[in-house]
Amino acid sequence: MERFRDPGKVKNLNLARLKRSGLTFEVAIHPDKAIAYKEGKDVMIEDVIYADGVFHDLKKNKPAELKTLKTVFGTDNIVDVEKTIIKEGEIQTTAEYREKQREEKKKRIVNLITVNAVDPKTNLPHPPTRILNAMEEVKVRIDDNKSAEAQIAEVVHQLRKVLPIRFETDTIELRVPSSGVGKCMPIIKQQNIKKEEWLNDGSLLAVVEVPAGLREDFISKINKCTHGGCDIKVKNRL
Repeated sequence: MERFRDPGKVKNLNLARLKRSGLTFEVAIHPDKAIAYKEGKDVMIEDVIYADGVFHDLKKNKPAELKTLKTVFGTDNIVDVEKTIIKEGEIQTTAEYREKQREEKKKRIVNLITVNAVDPKTNLPHPPTRILNAMEEVKVRIDDNKSAEAQIAEVVHQLRKVLPIRFETDTIELRVPSSGVGKCMPIIKQQNIKKEEWLNDGSLLAVVEVPAGLREDFISKINKCTHGGCDIKVKNRL
């Protein structure tokens, strides 16, 4: 999608917003790409930004002056300021986008449960429809601020009220070297973090719960980020 020049004429924008020095600064963004960029993934800033410019109130088309950007951010380079707003600010999304993400996350949760859980009476997987119906019955609430993986334990706990279910989860202890923490954190945060301790040398000691079916993929990603320099221990299966 090409950038547009008059964002004031466009409704329901997804924004990145940062408050600094008593002022609000906004840029229009593609939310999926903005979140990926914020997490340090390989995304070009040109693909993240939806509208040219930095604004105090984008929907009212009130741009920030270059001299203001220079004073507040130390530069009047628009792209550099856009990067700072996305990295340090809050991603604001529309209700429509949030609902879409919620539904996709629900599907992901159902898939993870189908792959990693069984009915203890038969040792067979529960069909996706049965899991969805049980989620509706116990009124499972999908958390917009957590990954699907990080919500699995709580969802399964709620499902057990109405559905016999055994879910296999591996507990993994990681000692991530300081040089790899930045790249590893987005991957770690996708899981259910049970412990997070920063050590004196800047390394991270973390304990996470990972669906058993995703264990090897998770470990592979961590090893790739740290070039094999992460100490990884699979402690036990819950």
